[in-house]
Amino acid sequence: MRQAASRDRPARVVWDHRAGVEEWWSGAAGGVATIGLVVTSQATQTVVRVRREYERLSAEFAEGEGRLVLPHRALLASGRRLSCPRP
Repeated sequence: MRQAASRDRPARVVWDHRAGVEEWWSGAAGGVATIGLVVTSQATQTVVRVRREYERLSAEFAEGEGRLVLPHRALLASGRRLSCPRP
C-alpha cells in the first residue's frame, strides 16, 4: 500500500458471522479444507474427542438453539499503482 496512490487509511470492518453449530462442524466432518483432511483421517475415537473439544470451544460463541455468533474483524483497503514498470 505504500506504493499505491491512496492517502486514505484502511477502513476497519467489524461483523458477526452467524452459523449453526452443526453447519460449522459439517465442513470439518465432511473433509473440507485442511482441518477436514485432518479430522477425517483420524480413528473414530479421535474424531469423537475432536468433536467434544469443538463443542467445548464453540460454547463461548453460542447464541442459543444451536447457533453460533462468530466475531470477525478486518481492514479494508484499496489503491492503484501510480505507474506500470516497463520491462
